Amino acid sequence: MKCVSCGKDVTNYVAFKCPNCEGEEKYKIIRCDACRAMGRKYVCPKCGWTCP
Repeated sequence: MKCVSCGKDVTNYVAFKCPNCEGEEKYKIIRCDACRAMGRKYVCPKCGWTCP
């Protein structure tokens, strides 16, 4: 698995379904603990939703 913010392989991470994707096929966003702690921006590659 890779972090959507930094692209690194992750072992410690948080994962959640994109709140903006529609339908059953919501993209699973994965963020490493480091990017999450720093508040780095992330983008859903499926729909383009950006946060924070």
